[in-house]
Amino acid sequence: EPEPEPEPEPEPEPEPEPKSKPQPQAEPETESGPEAESRSDPRPEPRSADESDATSGSIVARVLDATFSYGVRQGRATSSLTSIDYRQTDAGRVFFATRIQDPDGGRIVHQWRINNEIIEQQYFNLAAGTSSISSSYQIPEHAYGTWRVYVLDADNDGEILKIGTAVYPQP
Repeated sequence: EPEPEPEPEPEPEPEPEPKSKPQPQAEPETESGPEAESRSDPRPEPRSADESDATSGSIVARVLDATFSYGVRQGRATSSLTSIDYRQTDAGRVFFATRIQDPDGGRIVHQWRINNEIIEQQYFNLAAGTSSISSSYQIPEHAYGTWRVYVLDADNDGEILKIGTAVYPQP
């Protein structure tokens, strides 16, 4: 009996690019849930925690758990994926569940990427304390590559809180 093939290794995490202060922009409408509209308007590149403005004094949300999944129940993942098997999806639907703590509440973004190209952004308002949220994306059947969801703090200039990665290998 042949040995099963090992799961492919995900591409290394990209280094966040240095970012300048964004120009003031109109605040986008908040969207949430699996039916959130896709955003195609440009957003400033996210910045990492070490690039935060130390003088801002704002409290940053903290991600407790974040994972790709084939399903969610009450905002929590029913599985945890590092590799996507299209046959286990519901017509390509994949979820990203995040449990996050923000003492004052706030706004975060799930930014979906394929091979480092931004394809979807979903916005969430958080209650003060701990929140469980999820977003989803319907992956096209032949969209092979490295899928990532950047969890960004929308209240802190798009600061990267977490990056989740799952590989969709070509058969």
